[in-house]
Amino acid sequence: MLGRTDLEASTTWDFPSQSAGHPEAGDASFNGVTPAGCAANLVRRYTGPGELVVDPMAGSGTIGDVARALGRRVVSFDLAPRRSDIFRADARSWPLSAQTAALAVIDSPYSDNVVYSPDSRCLGRISCRDARFYEEMEKVASEAYRVLRFGGILAWIIADEYRAGVSTPVGFRLLGFLEKRFEPIDTIVLVRHHDRSASPMWEHRARRFNFFLRGFKFLLLLRKPEWTGRTSREIVAALRERVGIAAHRRQDRIVERAGRHWIAWRSRQADRVFAEIRPLRGRVQVFILPRPRDLMDSAGLARRAPRSQGWGWFRSRFELTSMAQVEPAARLIVQSYEHGVRKRNGGRARSPARNKQSL
Repeated sequence: MLGRTDLEASTTWDFPSQSAGHPEAGDASFNGVTPAGCAANLVRRYTGPGELVVDPMAGSGTIGDVARALGRRVVSFDLAPRRSDIFRADARSWPLSAQTAALAVIDSPYSDNVVYSPDSRCLGRISCRDARFYEEMEKVASEAYRVLRFGGILAWIIADEYRAGVSTPVGFRLLGFLEKRFEPIDTIVLVRHHDRSASPMWEHRARRFNFFLRGFKFLLLLRKPEWTGRTSREIVAALRERVGIAAHRRQDRIVERAGRHWIAWRSRQADRVFAEIRPLRGRVQVFILPRPRDLMDSAGLARRAPRSQGWGWFRSRFELTSMAQVEPAARLIVQSYEHGVRKRNGGRARSPARNKQSL
């Protein structure tokens, strides 16, 4: 530990220059550039040599440059890459396999105050006052959860906004939904330097009109929880409870049959299996009757099931990797239950648009 005395020891990180310690990393002129010292602290604290670091909003590439210099493997991508070693990809759909990364560092837009790209998909074009901003950021968080290994670290840099007399606590709102998937480790204050508002004119305005200039960003540190047998049991129990409520409304009951590696759910009235659940290492796999295109699936969970699954009965499959996915998953299973009941009663499946399920 004596060799780590240059690491930050408190929850206030103040790096006077962007490139301190790593003069070749990134581009100091880039809007919202990540301090190289911040990236170095994260990489050295939470990864070992050869482990994978992911930067899904790479900007000028500071995080990747620092991680590579420290002997880590790096995947950097951006919707509008500025360098040939940064892939073109959307932060809402990471081009990586599940459970492969030790650390993900996300330095995201916090509103629509900076134009990062003319691309209409750019998250920096959405105001933090718009609920859609948080919906899209939650998609980024979902991908981070998928790609990080169990025990992996998510470091998210974000700032609040004060505009036209209105303060928006972006950092607190972001932390609110990150806690649904991740375990909080700590919150770091990352002191801001070289902002355009850091001038005598803006300081005079702040005092005269009684507001505060933004002096820091949040660095939210979170851990992907370790997967245990208890995690699987909690997910299956939560699904069972929600699907049972739907059956009760029809004065029906769910009959459960369990094998060594699977659990089957059958409607007592329809006498037909409508879901098969397989608790696996790191995930819970579910097979249901309707095809993906026949489901209302706003979370985009469902995929086509292999024809060999369940004697060809099951047309869709999906996987849960956290309790945060229980609600959308339960809605899909309820649709499979309703599908089975209608088939048993000789009815035709209605259009998904007319068959909205509620739990």
